[in-house]
Amino acid sequence: MGDYQVPGVSVAVIDEYQIAWVKGYGVRAIDGGEAVTPQTLFHAGSVAKSISAAATLTLVEKDLLKRSGP
Repeated sequence: MGDYQVPGVSVAVIDEYQIAWVKGYGVRAIDGGEAVTPQTLFHAGSVAKSISAAATLTLVEKDLLKRSGP
């Protein structure tokens, strides 16, 4: 996290559409302070890309979306 100047992150692992586990790492602010916990709220702007990719692949897998072009 230090290489990217990120003070803390929260990780959730989803297995079979259920949350398998959640863990927080680091602190909430760059100047220290409270530790990140599973209840810490973060802005979720970048998560939309992952969700969009997963949804697209699900549609392709179900043969509801096909590749266009050559």
